[in-house]
Amino acid sequence: MKKEMIMVFSCFVLLAGCGGNNGIALEGEWVKKQEYHDGEPQHHDSCLSEYDNVKFYSDTVVMENLQYSYEVESHNDGIQLKVVDEIVHEVKYYTVKKLENGNILMQENDRLLGCELEKK
Repeated sequence: MKKEMIMVFSCFVLLAGCGGNNGIALEGEWVKKQEYHDGEPQHHDSCLSEYDNVKFYSDTVVMENLQYSYEVESHNDGIQLKVVDEIVHEVKYYTVKKLENGNILMQENDRLLGCELEKK
């Protein structure tokens, strides 16, 4: 019985550690650092206003002072976020990639403009 419990616990730890988000810890407050256009840094901080201050909680994200629910889906080189506005039933998809400096690049899938965000 003890062996089975250890094995089950080990499996849960392994699953929790992977989290399906490619090593990107989203929870917390992120602020804009620089704009990206078509995946390339633009070396200025004039990101779209939705990226000014992004707060991730366990199952919600706050952007432009509006709260959305979100789901994390694995992606080859980052994660895919399904962001849902429960009030107007609008769904948007974002790609989030971890950058070498520890920041993240967040970009709505059907737009060329994204933003590098750094943890506050």
